[in-house]
Amino acid sequence: MSISSTNGSNSSRGSSSSQGTTHSTTADAGKTSVSKTATEHPAAVPSQMTPIQAKFDRSSFDTASVAAPGAASQAPGLTAPSFTTASLQPTPMAYQANLRAPTLTNQALQATPLGPASSFQTAATESAQAVADAVATPNPGLEAINATDLRPGEPHTCVATTRANLRRAGMEGLPSATGNDGNNPRGMMVQMLQSGHWSSVDIPNSTPRTITSPYGTVQAHVLTGEAYLEAAANGQIPEGSVVFQTKMGWDYGEGSRGSDVGIVRNGAVFNYQANNGMSVYGDRVREVVILHPN
Repeated sequence: MSISSTNGSNSSRGSSSSQGTTHSTTADAGKTSVSKTATEHPAAVPSQMTPIQAKFDRSSFDTASVAAPGAASQAPGLTAPSFTTASLQPTPMAYQANLRAPTLTNQALQATPLGPASSFQTAATESAQAVADAVATPNPGLEAINATDLRPGEPHTCVATTRANLRRAGMEGLPSATGNDGNNPRGMMVQMLQSGHWSSVDIPNSTPRTITSPYGTVQAHVLTGEAYLEAAANGQIPEGSVVFQTKMGWDYGEGSRGSDVGIVRNGAVFNYQANNGMSVYGDRVREVVILHPN
C-alpha cells in the first residue's frame, strides 16, 4: 500500500509536473506569439488612443492587405477606384479633325457641328436669325466738312468765317456777297438753296416755309426754337450741318444782329468761334433752318 501510494504520489507529482511544464511551455509560446504579433503588427497591441485617433491611425492602414489590381480592397470601409486606362487616352486625331471654328457669314454666326455631340449646336445655329446691316447713307459733303479744321474769325463775322471754312472744305454753291440783304445770314441761306448744291433738311417737327430775300424766294424746312433745341438734344442734327438761326424771325431784314450762321462741330455751333452749345442765343432762339450739301 505504501509503495503503491508512493508510486501513485510520484506519478501524480510527475503528471502534475509534466502538466505544469506543458502549461508553462504553452504559456511561453503564447507570450512569444503575442510578442511577435505585437512587433509585426503594432495595431494589435492595445493602446490608449481615443476612438477618433484609432480610426485615423496609420497602423490601421498598414495592416490592411494589398488588393490585386482590379480586385476589391480588403480594408474595411475602403473601395478601390474603378477606372480604365482608356479614359486617360487623348482625343483621337480622327475626332479632332471634325472640330471646326465658327465663322461669320453675312454677319450671321455659322458653326460646323463639333463632333458627334452636335445636336444642340446645330439647333442653336439653325435658329439664329441673320441681322440686316444698317443702311449706310454717308454724305461726302458732311464728311469733308468734318475733316476740315475750322478756323476762327473776327467777332461778329459769322457769315464771312463760315463761308471761308466751307470753301476750305471744298464746298460749292457759296455766295460771293450777301450785302444786298440787310439780314446777311438770310441772304447767304437763300443763295445757297438757289445754287442747287444745298438742301434744307426736314428735321422732325419742322414746317415748310417760304423765305423771301432781295436775292430771291426759296422753300425751307423751318424749326421753332423749342423744336430745334429738342432735336439737338436727341442727336438729330449731324456734325457738319450748316445751321442758320435767328431770334428775330426770317421775315426780319432790317439788320443782321440777332441772326447767325455756323457749322456743327463737337455738339456745338462754330460760327466765328467755338460756342458752348447748339444755340448762340440760348433759349431765345426763335427759328432755325439746317442745310446739308447735296
